[in-house]
Amino acid sequence: MRIATILLLVVLGACSNNAEAPLIAADIVVARPSPTRSTAVAYITLTNASRDPIVITEIRSPQFARVEIHETRIENDISRMRRLTELIIPPRESVRLEPTGKHLMLLEPVTDDVRGVELQLFSGDALLMRIGAKVTR
Repeated sequence: MRIATILLLVVLGACSNNAEAPLIAADIVVARPSPTRSTAVAYITLTNASRDPIVITEIRSPQFARVEIHETRIENDISRMRRLTELIIPPRESVRLEPTGKHLMLLEPVTDDVRGVELQLFSGDALLMRIGAKVTR
């Protein structure tokens, strides 16, 4: 069983102290890269609390050279993974990134011992959110 530990959740945006955060992250799991691979994987549930769609166009991490949004699909009984250029979270809905669907691939760790990960979610040039999570397994 994977247990996510949220170390830091900072939501940036033009909201007042009384306004609900437009983007909420939960159920964060980051699986450690295996010794033979330079790829980790992250799963997360993102909820859009606003009335407008949120489009995530880029995700960065100081601990990895690249972060890519991928989707696994079964085509002709074969599991295929493809890279997505954006992740759209419809108004008042959640998108779950999970092993059998959309997920994050964290590529090329910048150190050999990654224990915690910061994910920075962008829409265009605008930083939407920073998420910190402990690496599991």
